[in-house]
Amino acid sequence: MDFRQPLVTASPEVLAELRDQFADQLRAERDSTRLQAVSRLGELPGTAPLLQEFLAQRQTAADFPGWADGRACQLLVRDRPWPSLFGGEPSPLEQALQQEKFLEADRLTMKTLCAAAGEGAATRGWLYFTDVNRIETSQWQHLDRLWQVYSAGKFGISVQRKLWLAAGQNWEKLWLQIGWKRDGSFTRYPDGFTWSLEAPKGHLPLFNQIRGNKTLETVFRHPAWN
Repeated sequence: MDFRQPLVTASPEVLAELRDQFADQLRAERDSTRLQAVSRLGELPGTAPLLQEFLAQRQTAADFPGWADGRACQLLVRDRPWPSLFGGEPSPLEQALQQEKFLEADRLTMKTLCAAAGEGAATRGWLYFTDVNRIETSQWQHLDRLWQVYSAGKFGISVQRKLWLAAGQNWEKLWLQIGWKRDGSFTRYPDGFTWSLEAPKGHLPLFNQIRGNKTLETVFRHPAWN
């Protein structure tokens, strides 16, 4: 992956000063600390070279890609297309997440899952509970990691599952907590949902609950999360 493409940059003096200022945070062991530094750099003009350096140095880390890496990529992709953090060219789903196009990413997630489940689900456009175990563990885990990396851990199926377990597997509590239900009614698609990082934790990706929760419960009980 080439993370050293030339971009518009601040002066060498400014970059040197910022590099020194954020060096310890960008090398921190905790991903949350690195994320804070990346987010702060993203608020400053001309700092793309520092974000590029950060990603280039992080590639060999055991925990790459993490939340800070995903955020750095989202900031850089505003100027031009960017490589996949997972190697090679990004899939349409990863591109949508890089660009923070969460509605598009949500639709692509279901399309990807249906294609993986077989012809019936692909034609139908949604998952039946019997489709869930036809999808490979690696596929579930990769989709989940994509969502987590590009949302700083806010979105993802495993995130939703943890909230469901913490709620005592109570669906009403989960739906209210993640914003899928309001004032006694299911949230209207698509305008009722929040397609940004301002959404509640676990808000995305969506699974239609009007047909019942059996499919999502089967997803939550899939061995991918063991």
